[in-house]
Amino acid sequence: MHAGVKVVTSAVKSDHLAIIIPGVSRKTSTRSELFCSIARALLTNTLPFWLTYPTRPVTMLTDTQSAFHIFYASVLSMLNMFYPLRAVTVTNRDPYFVNPKVKSLFRKCNRLMRKRRIEKTESITERISQSIVDNTKVTFSP
Repeated sequence: MHAGVKVVTSAVKSDHLAIIIPGVSRKTSTRSELFCSIARALLTNTLPFWLTYPTRPVTMLTDTQSAFHIFYASVLSMLNMFYPLRAVTVTNRDPYFVNPKVKSLFRKCNRLMRKRRIEKTESITERISQSIVDNTKVTFSP
């Protein structure tokens, strides 16, 4: 039970009463989260590039630490090139199963619906459903 609950007459003409509950905030907090979307199509398109990556400059170095730094920097730049981070705004009013990936899929589905590309939205809807099921399994796993 909430302490200090008040029932008052409504400020506008109505048959209903207003309930005031102190301490219950209705403010929405938003935050931007970054995520990386790795699609199968991107994996198959980038595979030839990864197979032909020149390792010679790294293997020619005698200093292991320098070789690691060069290799790490080049792989990180390639990952950022092929799989860029995307920003999605998440609020405290989103359901627990809506993560940044699901939210971006919702937006993509809405864009396609406005363009009347129904067949494409059906496949995205299946992906959304599968992501929600996966998130729910993780949340409620023992």
